[in-house]
Amino acid sequence: MRPRDNFWAAEWWGMSEVFSPPDDDQLAEELRAPLPRPVPDSIRLHPARLRRQAVSRGWSVLFLVLSVAAWLGRETAPMKLLGLYSPPFEYTNVLAPLVALLALWGLTSWARPGKADPYVYLRHGVPLLGRVVDLRCEVTSRVNGRDATFAYDLYVEHPDPATGDIVVTRFRTANADPGSTQLRCRVGDWLTALYLPGVPQSLMLYGLLGINPDADLVHRPAVSRRRKLLVALALAAGLMLCAALVKYQPVGDLPTVGWMALGAFLLAGGILGERAFQRSSARFEQNLREAEQTGAVQPGYLIQRPARWRNILGGLFLGPLVGVAICLGANGALDFHVPVVEDVRFKELYSTSYNFVFNTYTAKFYAPHSGEERELGISPLDLLDESPKRLQLVTHPGALGLPWQELRVTAAGE
Repeated sequence: MRPRDNFWAAEWWGMSEVFSPPDDDQLAEELRAPLPRPVPDSIRLHPARLRRQAVSRGWSVLFLVLSVAAWLGRETAPMKLLGLYSPPFEYTNVLAPLVALLALWGLTSWARPGKADPYVYLRHGVPLLGRVVDLRCEVTSRVNGRDATFAYDLYVEHPDPATGDIVVTRFRTANADPGSTQLRCRVGDWLTALYLPGVPQSLMLYGLLGINPDADLVHRPAVSRRRKLLVALALAAGLMLCAALVKYQPVGDLPTVGWMALGAFLLAGGILGERAFQRSSARFEQNLREAEQTGAVQPGYLIQRPARWRNILGGLFLGPLVGVAICLGANGALDFHVPVVEDVRFKELYSTSYNFVFNTYTAKFYAPHSGEERELGISPLDLLDESPKRLQLVTHPGALGLPWQELRVTAAGE
C-alpha cells in the first residue's frame, strides 16, 4: 500500500501497539467547553501574544507615520535628494499611499493580516487525540548547495475523522533556519488535533496553529544580545566600507602600516571567532541537558551542534572587513594635508542602480596630464543645482599614507 494524500494506514506504517488514547482529561482546558467555545482571556491576553501585537502594531505605526511624512514632503529638496540616492523615493507619490494602506492593514490585524478569525479552530474545532510515531527533520531549501531552511515532519497516528479507521498523517511545521527552533514533543507523546465540522481534511495539530503559546510545539529560543550585536556590527562595517570606498577612493598601493593594521584585525577576528565557538559550545551542552531532562527535543533531530570552522571563518571575514572600513575612513577623515587640485575636462555622467534599492553616480573625465579617460564616483549633492559647473580632480596624500582622490564640482565662475 502506498501513501496517498498524506495519509497512511497504521498497518502499512508498521505500528504494533494497540491504539488506545488516554481519557479526554488530556485535552487542554480551553477545548473541553461545548461548541462554539469562548476564547478565554488566558489565550486572548497571553503575554506572548500581546508582545507580538505590540511589535506588529509598533512597526505599522512607524511605517504609517513615515509614509504620511514622505507624501507630504514629496516635493521638498530632502526628498529629491533621497530620490537621487534611492530610486523608490522618486515614486513617493505612488508608493507612500500604498505603504500607508499596508500599515493600516497591519494595525487592524492581530498577527496575520487578512485572516478573518484566528480562533476559528478554537471556537469550532472537533478535538481528537493522536500518538506521535515518528519525528523527522527535513531540508526544505538549499542555497549554493548548502542547506538553507528545514522543517519538522511529525507522523501522528489517529482516527480518521471521516471513516474512524486508524491512519498515520504527516504534519509539517513552518520553514526555519538551522538551529533556530526546537520541537517540544517526542515519539510516543499524545497530541491534540482539531478539524472543522464537516471538513475532515482540515485536520491540524493544535500545537501548530499558534492559538495558545503555552501549547505551541515549535519553540523559538530568544536571540542572544551578543548575536544581535555581531549582526549589527557586520552590517555597520559593510555600510562603513561602502561609504568609505565611495567617499575616499584610494589610489596607489597600501603602505606598510596599512598591511600591519589589516593583519592585526585579521588576528583579532580569528580570536573572536574561537571565543564565539567556545560560548556556542557551552550553550549547546546546556540546551542538550535541558532537552534531555524536559523531553522537549531529541538531540539527533533537533539541536544543531556548533562548528568551529564556521565561527573562525566568520571572525576572519568580519575582522578585515571592519579593519578596511576603519582604515579607509581614518585615512580620509583625518587627512588635514593640503591637497593637489587640478581642472579636468568632463566627458559624461552615468548612474548605476543596484536592485532598485540605491544608486551610485560616476563621472567620466580626461586626466589633466596624460589625457587618458578616467572615471570616479561623484556625490548626488552636486547634481541638484543645474547651473554650469567646473570639474576638478582633488588628490589627497592620506592620513595613513594612502593617497585618495575625489571629484569636486564648483560653479563655472569660481
